[in-house]
Amino acid sequence: HRVCIVCNTKDATDIHHMKGRENELLLDINYWLPVCRGCHRKITDDSAWAIRMGYSYKRNGQTDL
Repeated sequence: HRVCIVCNTKDATDIHHMKGRENELLLDINYWLPVCRGCHRKITDDSAWAIRMGYSYKRNGQTDL
Protein backbone atom coordinates (compact mmCIF):
# COMPACT_ATOMS: atom_id res chain seq x y z
CA HIS A 1 0.00 0.00 0.00
CA ARG A 2 1.23 3.44 -0.82
CA VAL A 3 -1.61 5.33 0.87
CA CYS A 4 -2.37 5.37 4.60
CA ILE A 5 -4.97 2.74 5.49
CA VAL A 6 -6.47 5.00 8.15
CA CYS A 7 -6.97 8.39 6.46
CA ASN A 8 -6.72 7.25 2.81
CA THR A 9 -5.23 10.63 1.83
CA LYS A 10 -1.55 10.73 2.77
CA ASP A 11 1.39 8.56 1.76
CA ALA A 12 2.02 5.61 4.05
CA THR A 13 5.41 6.32 5.60
CA ASP A 14 5.21 4.11 8.70
CA ILE A 15 4.34 0.53 9.50
CA HIS A 16 2.15 -0.01 12.53
CA HIS A 17 2.60 -3.43 14.13
CA MET A 18 -0.99 -4.24 15.02
CA LYS A 19 -0.11 -6.96 17.54
CA GLY A 20 3.17 -5.48 18.76
CA ARG A 21 6.81 -5.97 17.85
CA GLU A 22 7.85 -8.67 20.29
CA ASN A 23 9.58 -11.80 19.07
CA GLU A 24 8.14 -13.21 15.83
CA LEU A 25 5.49 -10.48 15.59
CA LEU A 26 8.12 -7.98 14.46
CA LEU A 27 8.42 -9.66 11.07
CA ASP A 28 4.90 -11.05 10.70
CA ILE A 29 3.54 -9.11 7.72
CA ASN A 30 0.00 -10.33 8.50
CA TYR A 31 -0.09 -7.76 11.30
CA TRP A 32 1.55 -4.80 9.54
CA LEU A 33 -0.54 -1.75 8.75
CA PRO A 34 0.80 0.92 6.37
CA VAL A 35 -0.01 4.35 7.81
CA CYS A 36 1.08 7.98 7.62
CA ARG A 37 3.00 9.46 10.54
CA GLY A 38 -0.01 11.40 11.87
CA CYS A 39 -2.30 8.39 11.90
CA HIS A 40 0.43 6.24 13.44
CA ARG A 41 0.70 8.78 16.26
CA LYS A 42 -3.11 8.71 16.74
CA ILE A 43 -3.09 4.90 16.87
CA THR A 44 -0.37 4.83 19.53
CA ASP A 45 -1.80 7.76 21.53
CA ASP A 46 -5.39 6.43 21.57
CA SER A 47 -5.13 2.65 21.76
CA ALA A 48 -8.79 2.20 22.77
CA TRP A 49 -9.89 3.96 19.56
CA ALA A 50 -7.39 1.98 17.48
CA ILE A 51 -8.66 -1.31 18.88
CA ARG A 52 -12.30 -0.33 18.29
CA MET A 53 -11.49 0.64 14.71
CA GLY A 54 -9.54 -2.57 14.04
CA TYR A 55 -6.14 -0.87 13.64
CA SER A 56 -4.65 -2.61 16.70
CA TYR A 57 -5.18 -5.70 18.80
CA LYS A 58 -5.04 -5.93 22.56
CA ARG A 59 -1.53 -6.71 23.71
CA ASN A 60 -0.54 -9.27 26.33
CA GLY A 61 -1.60 -8.04 29.75
CA GLN A 62 -3.70 -5.20 28.35
CA THR A 63 -7.01 -4.82 30.12
CA ASP A 64 -10.25 -3.65 28.56
CA LEU A 65 -9.97 -0.04 27.51
